[in-house]
Amino acid sequence: MAAVNIHLMKDFPLLFNALRLLGCAVLLLAGNGCTKDDACLAGDCITVTGRVGTGHRSATAVPGAHVQLMAATVVPGIFSSSVKESLVESTSADQEGNYTLQFDPRFRPAPDFYRLRFDNKGYGSTQGGIIEQQYRDLNLAPGTRRTEPIHLVRLAAELRVLITGFPGASATNSTYTSVSYVGHRGNYYTGVGVRLNLPGTQTEAGPSNLTEATGTTAANQYAHVVIYKTKAGIRTQVRDSIYCPLGVETTYVHAF
Repeated sequence: MAAVNIHLMKDFPLLFNALRLLGCAVLLLAGNGCTKDDACLAGDCITVTGRVGTGHRSATAVPGAHVQLMAATVVPGIFSSSVKESLVESTSADQEGNYTLQFDPRFRPAPDFYRLRFDNKGYGSTQGGIIEQQYRDLNLAPGTRRTEPIHLVRLAAELRVLITGFPGASATNSTYTSVSYVGHRGNYYTGVGVRLNLPGTQTEAGPSNLTEATGTTAANQYAHVVIYKTKAGIRTQVRDSIYCPLGVETTYVHAF
């Protein structure tokens, strides 16, 4: 009898953890969920951490930013497929902009992939008719620890493009300016296209041979300006960057 008790004492921690996992599974099936401590008892736990920032190089933290991790499953269709999402974990960034999402995938059906969603509310998401996707798709295997920084763009700066010495639109003289900025994926997202005197359009050149246009761009970070121009039939490109503060109209000047 004593031997049986000794074995039970040795196996008790394993039995206790097994009972906790079983209880957690029952709660998940009942739709009540589990705490992170209950759900992450083993090395299979998936952890996604990061920082939410805005401005140049995401230097300014965005406390309270809402971040969600969704399980995504591809649903085939007759003409096209769709993606069905279900919430896995959600959290809000702390005062330093840091967030952590953590869960145990063993009690959930394996999705096709995971989708990290974040709230860009208050920062703007429309650029030149393009809606920036507020998510990032991830492949996360059990036991994965991954860092995913998030950059939010605040569309609250005005950039004025001023081209001097423009002789007027013609078949041999024209210019088009593209304004872009870094979005949350680290790529360039096209901002408001500034069209200035394309061939065949009415000239906007004023008395001082100036032509200009103003567009909205990302605040507290650099706007990337590309000027495509044809001068006397010769096509050239000019690339430059200019810092655009929040709530201030910044002027970029280029001599045609």
